[in-house]
Amino acid sequence: MSRILRVFMVMVVSLASVLAHAVGSSDETDFSQGASAMQLSLQKEVYGILLSDTAEVQQEYRADGTFYTSDALAPYRSILKAICTEAARSDCPDITFTKRTQQGIAAMYPNGVLALNEELMARLTLDEVSFILAHEFGHFHLAHSKRRIKVLAKAIVDNSIPLREPEQALAAAGFLSEVSEIHHVYEREADAYGYAYIAKKGIAIDCLRLYHKIAGDEPVSTDKHDPIEERCRGR
Repeated sequence: MSRILRVFMVMVVSLASVLAHAVGSSDETDFSQGASAMQLSLQKEVYGILLSDTAEVQQEYRADGTFYTSDALAPYRSILKAICTEAARSDCPDITFTKRTQQGIAAMYPNGVLALNEELMARLTLDEVSFILAHEFGHFHLAHSKRRIKVLAKAIVDNSIPLREPEQALAAAGFLSEVSEIHHVYEREADAYGYAYIAKKGIAIDCLRLYHKIAGDEPVSTDKHDPIEERCRGR
């Protein structure tokens, strides 16, 4: 989508959202209870833009080497294939390395791409890798990434966040309480999926040690996750 069209969409989203809140008609309702036709239409438009932008950016990442493959991916692909088979899924996510250090150790994108930080993954044992990949697959299996985009699209419309650059809009929406809350819910669900998988396979890991190995000397972000102690309680 061209920059001009995106700017036009900003104007449409911002104006229409303001009108939707200002008119005060009987159609105006909170999204948790339903939405007016205008609100739903805008939400779907923004959702489509965000998904399209994800695919477009990932193509650029592949072209400039931000997403890359190597022989070192082989053991991760093997583990992920076993996880997919366990879940009876034939549409196993594509898996790649990434140089996007700001994403942390791994990220599951809404179009089915699992990107791994090679340097951080190399710190882990294969048992720990099994949990990490099962956690990320949990996001895929439970459709968290696409559901997250829908939540973000709603937040962008509701709060009239400019969409000049979709990634900036995503970042801005991520600070909203309703978005932060759903992030934490999804991460808890993915953690539960990961732990259930390794328990079924008879794999035991030291939870606190795992997260400290991932973090190294850096503080662990809690913008999307619960504090480490809470994530590891009872593990």
